[in-house]
Amino acid sequence: MKAPKRRTSQPNKRDRRRLDMYDHRWRQDSVAFIHRYPFCSVCLCKGEINEGAASIAGHARSLVVDHLVPHNGDKALFWDVGNWQVLCRTPCHDSIKQAFERNHRTRSAWIKELAGLIREHHSARFIHDFSARLPRSLWLDLAPHVLKQMGRHAVAAQNAQDAAQ
Repeated sequence: MKAPKRRTSQPNKRDRRRLDMYDHRWRQDSVAFIHRYPFCSVCLCKGEINEGAASIAGHARSLVVDHLVPHNGDKALFWDVGNWQVLCRTPCHDSIKQAFERNHRTRSAWIKELAGLIREHHSARFIHDFSARLPRSLWLDLAPHVLKQMGRHAVAAQNAQDAAQ
């Protein structure tokens, strides 16, 4: 009996185009971006500093540049720095963001997800203090959520202070 022919996993034309974008220029630009913004966006929203990157045994900080909106081979979207964020490879990029992208594809949905982390972890003050270390376009999207949360905490703190007097 003849063995079944093994299929080789050759990338299709679209996948090859996408892979070709991750070239030397991408490596240079993404390293420069990580040097400028060395903190994981998800970790900051949880009130942590690159906890995911620090937990990888034997590796230095494993950070990657991620596209807020998947580019799907669109070169303009791929190279749009306003569409970039820094994430820990594990778990923030390889687990959290990848799972999110399976169900959601929009920037506004990802911003809402990050805003939910800020609410859940009560990290508005923390992320506000680190706002200069986030890409400007990402901070502009997150700022209303952060300031809203900070306003709520300020009102609650003032009410508690008034009650104590």
